[in-house]
Amino acid sequence: MVEAFNAYVLTMAAVSSGGFMPVEGDAETILGSRGLMVMAFFLILSATSVLWQRMVLQWRVEEVMNHRESYLIVGFWLILGVFISGIIVDAAGATDALSRSRATAEGMFNSASFISTSGMDSRSGVFSLLAPVSVLAVL
Repeated sequence: MVEAFNAYVLTMAAVSSGGFMPVEGDAETILGSRGLMVMAFFLILSATSVLWQRMVLQWRVEEVMNHRESYLIVGFWLILGVFISGIIVDAAGATDALSRSRATAEGMFNSASFISTSGMDSRSGVFSLLAPVSVLAVL
């Protein structure tokens, strides 16, 4: 259970993609796996176009289908999330230390944070596991 103040600050961080944490600690400890996935969804939503979001809410199907940018962002998020999950599992050394579902949640959160430029990582040092070449390729 996330405390009310922490939930408020993390919600503001996700909506604005500002990347600030309410307390000392990492997002994985505060939110848990499910919370990381919810936060990842809102981080990716903040990275998509406001125009696309409005088209979705107004159910303008033809225009939504023609707006490719948001689909590329979501597709890239999924691919990068799987890639980062694999890196996290390799760094953990064993699936006993870190379950696949937890690694997937962390990978999806970190990729969403990376794409939305919030700069939050699920735990300290995750972004340092990425090779500098892969970071430059994403940028």
